[in-house]
Amino acid sequence: MKQHLLERTTAWLTTWSLILLVAVAQEDVHPDVVAVVDVAGGVRPTPLWASSYSDGENCYCLPSLDSAIGNFVVETPLGWLTTQEVCDLLGTGPGRLGQPLYNDIQCGNGPPNADENEFLCPGRTDIGETGCGQIGPKWNFDNANLADGPPRLPSLPEDIHPDIVAVIDVVGGVTPNGRSWADSYSFGNKCYCATTFDHDIADVLVETPQGWMTIRQACELLGPGPGIEGRPVYNDIQCGNGPPNNAGDEHVCPGRTDVRRLERGRLASIFRPLFSRTVYNEMPHHDASPLYNSQLGPEGCGQIGPRWNFDAIKSLPPGSAPTALPSSLAAGAVPVPMLRGLGVITGYLFCVLNWQLFDLVP
Repeated sequence: MKQHLLERTTAWLTTWSLILLVAVAQEDVHPDVVAVVDVAGGVRPTPLWASSYSDGENCYCLPSLDSAIGNFVVETPLGWLTTQEVCDLLGTGPGRLGQPLYNDIQCGNGPPNADENEFLCPGRTDIGETGCGQIGPKWNFDNANLADGPPRLPSLPEDIHPDIVAVIDVVGGVTPNGRSWADSYSFGNKCYCATTFDHDIADVLVETPQGWMTIRQACELLGPGPGIEGRPVYNDIQCGNGPPNNAGDEHVCPGRTDVRRLERGRLASIFRPLFSRTVYNEMPHHDASPLYNSQLGPEGCGQIGPRWNFDAIKSLPPGSAPTALPSSLAAGAVPVPMLRGLGVITGYLFCVLNWQLFDLVP
């Protein structure tokens, strides 16, 4: 009898100890954090890495943006803006003191800059490596400073490819090399990953309508599509919509890599009325001639295609969703508010089970 009571007491103490440990650990998740995702990690972040901080449901940029990310163009509810314009609209906020700090410019939600550490650890940088997967709120434009009027909304040229949804001003400064640079292609209102996409970013987590998943999982869900031949091709993995890789060229030229320009040749001056200007178009390759030549140019860098389209995907196939602490119910995930009660509920059920089992012991 004494042995039975001792075993029962030990089981109870062990169970409640586990409950307390889980509850305490979960309380360490700051209330600003909206998701906890499984990231690559393997780095030791410090607060000096931080590019943003959160205050409740708001995310604010920290000063001193590097030029690559400061001039990177992102789509927002107010239109296409550079991240510097976004930061200026949001203002500095209440200040970083005592607030959660994050590695990337949008409290863990991207876009990442060209430093590899933002791919490995996009989240919090102020609590060690455990914070790398803790994602805060997105930019909140409800209180944006629009004193100077709404931001620019770029219009589409008449001769643009019908797949293109926006033409934006990008940094440029590079000459893309056609399909060899392409990580994606478009077909109508759909974007597909190229089979030759940069697999160094395959395990980077992105938020999709289907929940948080790796780029590899997104590409596998979308499938290969109708094929890249004859389609518009783009530098980054989502037809110009990001996220960029860490090579640097996708930050300055996220869009099309296959746009050619028709330039005047050596004899163009003789026929000046016919060749009075440089013509830019999506022309097939021509061999150089005295009258004209066609070569790849940077004109497509700001041509943005459609995003990934998951409309035809009704459910996630087995094994496609993240297995660690995911952050979307649609992807079989658990949002942070549910995590805090999960350990207590599990522990309670375990206690009840223990009680019943020990009651069966003579």
